[in-house]
Amino acid sequence: MTIRTDLIRSAARATEALGPAACGQVRGFLDLRRRDGGFAGRTDQSDLYYTVFGLQAWQALGGENESPPIDPDYLRSFSRGDDLDFVHLCCLIRCRACLFDDEGGARGADLHGATPKRSSGVRDDLVPSLRQRLLTFRLGDGGFSHSGAGRSSAYGCFLGLAALQDLDEMEHGGAGQPPVEGAAELLACLSRLRCDGGGYANPPADVPSAPATAGALVALAQLGRPGDDESVRRLLALRSADGGFRANDLTPVADLLSTATALHALGASGVDLQPMRQQTLDFLSGLWSPRGGFRGHVFDGEIDCEYTFYGLLAAGTLAVTP
Repeated sequence: MTIRTDLIRSAARATEALGPAACGQVRGFLDLRRRDGGFAGRTDQSDLYYTVFGLQAWQALGGENESPPIDPDYLRSFSRGDDLDFVHLCCLIRCRACLFDDEGGARGADLHGATPKRSSGVRDDLVPSLRQRLLTFRLGDGGFSHSGAGRSSAYGCFLGLAALQDLDEMEHGGAGQPPVEGAAELLACLSRLRCDGGGYANPPADVPSAPATAGALVALAQLGRPGDDESVRRLLALRSADGGFRANDLTPVADLLSTATALHALGASGVDLQPMRQQTLDFLSGLWSPRGGFRGHVFDGEIDCEYTFYGLLAAGTLAVTP
């Protein structure tokens, strides 16, 4: 299972916690955020970054058997992503992986046990050029930087690994998961990024953060190298009294991104989440909006596709019984 399919399948389990009415509200919100071919963020213009989250949320709610919610021409307009930065290139690859058609015309991700019935019109003919473009961002230390800096980051390695998996899935039509190109170099890079005492930070920061540590732990698990106990404990220590997870030791309040990514990584690391389940579900309920989405934190007045997907991911991860 790839990073992408694991994320969406975990989020799909949120339907058990939310119930049909709330799931319908989420779908209604996602429909409202569809703009000029993709999904919009907090403006009225489509953005590849928010399109990834809107598309993944749509698939998690069972939409893979329906007509795609984005226009294939929107993705085609980016070609191989020559004008995109690393993060948005990974988003382009993710969108294409979510919707690509193999030679039989079936969508690549069968997430709910049914055979996809609709053709997305997105082909995998750009895989070689997308891979070539992606590898231009690979640094000499074997990893990737999410910020364009000269040093790799845990988040960059997570994104790069996920993009390489997406490209492999498109190239091989979902038939097996081949070894990731440069896996040994990625492992070595992640090892060097580990902070003293456990956890991971995204340079230039030197304080371990929940998203960076979670990304590293998931990447390590995908590469067959389970995370170390110190990093798991460092991540657990960021859980706050209200049931959410803080971004780092210096952050006073919990947020949804940190909570969802931490839960997902802890689950992948074999941690029993059931003792924290109800309190964390209560935390999520406090961020839910009847408009059909989730806010990023208690002081956030807006909902968007990104945090709505993270809400689904957190609720779905907690729905898994050990």
